Amino acid sequence: MKDLKTPGQKAPNYKETDLCLTAIESLIKTTTYRSIGYKMLNDLDADDLAPDHKVTYLYLYGRYFSYTYRETKEVEDLETANDFFDDLMQYAFDHDVKVTDFKIFYSRAYTKFKLAQIVWDDERKPWLLKKAKSITKRAISIDNSNDSFLWLQQQLQA
Repeated sequence: MKDLKTPGQKAPNYKETDLCLTAIESLIKTTTYRSIGYKMLNDLDADDLAPDHKVTYLYLYGRYFSYTYRETKEVEDLETANDFFDDLMQYAFDHDVKVTDFKIFYSRAYTKFKLAQIVWDDERKPWLLKKAKSITKRAISIDNSNDSFLWLQQQLQA
């Protein structure tokens, strides 16, 4: 998560928070430790985080619910992940945090793509697919060799 840019001074505990968020990310990736990572994430006070850390914090919540969806197949988990990814982008925009990490964009686009496959709302499906295509197209215009986005582009065209 080093690809976040924000103006201003760094907080005195900036490095520690950075390490904590990195540790949480490692924990939530693993089924065995996911609940521990989630508890650690919940224990953080989001109001005390620097803007770029808050973006990472929102990303980690989205990832947590994405991983949870893979286990539960509950659409609510994927909806929650989508909401966190959208909140992340809005927060970044509102606080002048430039998001350049392709993992964030891919997570957001892929979540919208998956939601479009499973939601029952026929009016919402085209909107989700349009957003996923837009994010994917933009990412490929920046890096046309990104395998994840090239794969997603193929899926979206099918």
